[in-house]
Formats: sequence, C-alpha cells, structure tokens
Amino acid sequence: RLEPESQEDKEADYRRFLAGQLRQENRGFMIVALIAAVNVLLSIVSLVKGSGSVLTLILQIVFSAALLFGQTWARILFIAGLILSAAFGVRILFSILWIAECPAGTIVLCGAEIVFSVAGAVVLICSKSVKEFMYRQKNG
Repeated sequence: RLEPESQEDKEADYRRFLAGQLRQENRGFMIVALIAAVNVLLSIVSLVKGSGSVLTLILQIVFSAALLFGQTWARILFIAGLILSAAFGVRILFSILWIAECPAGTIVLCGAEIVFSVAGAVVLICSKSVKEFMYRQKNG
C-alpha cells in the first residue's frame, strides 16, 4: 500500500523541480549567448576583411541583444538568417571548390560558418533549454 506524500516530500520535489528548471534556463542562456556572440564576432571579422559594413555590425549587435532579452521576433529573424546563411554558404563553398588555387583557410572558414549556421538554427528551433530561457526572459 502506498502512503500519501508528506508535505516535506512535496516541498522537496518542488525544490528539485525548480532547480532543474533553473539549470535548463541557464543552459538556454549559455546557448543563446554563444549564438549571439558568434554572430557578432562573424560580423566583426567580415568588417575587418572588408566584406562587411558598420551598419551590418550595428544591426547584428541590436538583433543579438534582442535575442538575449527574449524577443520572439529576434529568434525568428535569427533562425531565418541562419538558414539563409547556411544555404548561401553551401553555394559559395561549391563555387570556391571549383577554383584551383583557393586558400584552404577560406574553405575552412566557409565550412565553419555553414556548420555554425545549421547548428544554430536547429538549436534555436528545437532546444527546450532555449525555449525555457526565452520564455523566462520575455515573461519574467
């Protein structure tokens, strides 16, 4: 026969639940912060290489900050941008592979950006931790 749960057991279960939620939220923050930081870093690299602009960098910083503040529109824009970035990256990668004397660093950088874009989009879409963090940021 099962005995009814005591009040202390219920409170302990609730504390464990809250601790798990906090861990998940912190994991979501780390993921979102990493995606936002890499996005800004790639914009800085593009600016330094001469293929980016100051306006693009400013916009990436604003979108990254909005993502960190839990804005749904920023998450949607990030997902769309990451998917487009991956698609363009694959096209560019195939184009540069046809060039006989393409530097290996360019190929590696392009490949890394594709991997980051695909992984970032999948995580922003599927991660329960990210969803929990975004919900908490938006709703307190």
